[in-house]
Amino acid sequence: MSGQQASTDASRRFKESQDNFLEYPCNLMQTESFQYDLDEYKRKLSLQDEDGDYYYFEPTRKRNVSFWALQDGDQEYQLKERINDLDMQQLMSDSSPDALSEFVFIKAASNRKPLNCSMEHMTRLLTHRQVMAPFLDFVFTFRAREEPETMATFRQEDYLDPAASTALANQNLARSGLRIQHAFNLITPEQDLNQPELPWPLRQNATYHSFDPVTGRAFWLNLKGNDEISNRLKKSIPAHPQLQPAALTKTESRFAATLLTHLIHFQWCVENWPRYIDYLESLVKGDHLTKVQYGPVSALAAPDEIERAALRRSTMNSSKSPPSRQGTLQRAGSFYAPKVVRKLSEKIFPADKKTLAQQAAEEEERRRKEMGRLDFDKLFDFADLQKLGQLGDDMQTSLMVIGQNVRVMNEVMARYSELVASEEFRALVDVGVCRADVARFLSRGRRMVQDLENNGLRLRTIISSLESAKEQFQGILQYKNIRTGEYFAQSAHDSAKVMEQMAVKTKQETVSMHSITILTLVFLPGTFLATVFGSGLMRWDDDGGGWNARPAGLQLFLAICLPMTTFTIGVWLFLNSRQQRRQRDRESLEAVVSVGDEKV
Repeated sequence: MSGQQASTDASRRFKESQDNFLEYPCNLMQTESFQYDLDEYKRKLSLQDEDGDYYYFEPTRKRNVSFWALQDGDQEYQLKERINDLDMQQLMSDSSPDALSEFVFIKAASNRKPLNCSMEHMTRLLTHRQVMAPFLDFVFTFRAREEPETMATFRQEDYLDPAASTALANQNLARSGLRIQHAFNLITPEQDLNQPELPWPLRQNATYHSFDPVTGRAFWLNLKGNDEISNRLKKSIPAHPQLQPAALTKTESRFAATLLTHLIHFQWCVENWPRYIDYLESLVKGDHLTKVQYGPVSALAAPDEIERAALRRSTMNSSKSPPSRQGTLQRAGSFYAPKVVRKLSEKIFPADKKTLAQQAAEEEERRRKEMGRLDFDKLFDFADLQKLGQLGDDMQTSLMVIGQNVRVMNEVMARYSELVASEEFRALVDVGVCRADVARFLSRGRRMVQDLENNGLRLRTIISSLESAKEQFQGILQYKNIRTGEYFAQSAHDSAKVMEQMAVKTKQETVSMHSITILTLVFLPGTFLATVFGSGLMRWDDDGGGWNARPAGLQLFLAICLPMTTFTIGVWLFLNSRQQRRQRDRESLEAVVSVGDEKV
């Protein structure tokens, strides 16, 4: 096959691939991925939710795609923002040559939101640039999610075989058919003053880069949740002599410019970590660590403080609980003293007012001490331990991210070290001309990696302090629980002694009452008979000869005594039954209120 025929065939195949852009990545002209991988990529790329919206792309009305390109002969980059469908078709023409250097920025609302472009925009762009299929792994990280992406990865796919270049060469696009390409993402904390609860969120930037070693044409695609990377590139490139358009005259100088552009991405990844770690350290060494190290643990776990805390909780619970149920412990049918009898008893046996006054004074003194002392439960709240645990999880995640960033940056530098040492690349690019640029790139990259590793060491030290604080915090809580258990065990022992003394006293009083009852029963018949005989109902002869009854007096006695006795018993039964009925009504009402509170 002649060179012209091969070029014509490559142009035809590219036109077919471009016409079938919605089939990406199955329409790629050349790929190292297996077919089932391509089919799976295409299936995931087309996923939609119940409303018909794509998972990884915002609705079609939202566009945030920018092109920043340097064409042949231009003295400065040209910026085109918010590309619509018509502009995208014109920019992706199969007859216009690729830009000498081109940056495409696709923005998302945040790292946890889909990209602000349509699937048609994305597949048309990736098809036109024949972007390798594994780049979709980075596209898939931009979706609606609860947590940000914390996995940094690197992918590469090169085509440097001159024998296969004619099959991919395209004169209209100024493509030689040879290229190096790779994709990676880096993650770093970025300060966000609009989120006071999370002022340093972790954010990623996904980058795809391709370079034609014959024509020196470079292409960059950046996916990010804000304009940080695009702003850095737009400020750095015009200000750096090696990145300015006038310096991009040869393939070697353009290759050196790509190395410097990588360093811009690396620096963004590295520079915020010291400030973020300062913020984490301030949280660890703030109130939580101060309370653990300098809190008056022994004083707050003293018996009197435990008693005060228990009294306070008891007071709070009693203030929130429903009214107490009087008579709950009373057995059904048992005697309950009527109100009149109880009032009469209180008047006859008044309470000791001096004791009540002393109790009130003691309670007031207790309250005064309570207001003037610290509270263990407030000073060492379990919520603080939860915050320390969450802070520890965030630090472990940050440490993992640092390690992954180090790995990705090392992989990028190792890639270029191997590339400039390979015979295939050296046959296309005069490495000797840009040897100093490569050495400078590797040197600066290694320093940045060392900075990241040092930040990781510092973060490990803070994590150790945090773990020590957590262990000490848990020890304090356990110590307080032990002291509380000892206090209540002693209180239970003292209460048992008091109850034992009360039981002995009650037993003694019961024995005394039994003695009085027995004596009463002994003298009661005689007292009854003496009362009857002395009432005049019977008449005794003075000479002791006999006696005779007075029926009229006996009838009068019975006529008055029996009704009065019956009336007295009846009044007592009436008052007692009414009091018991009121008690049952009160308990029923409290039961209804209690059930209502439980439902609420």
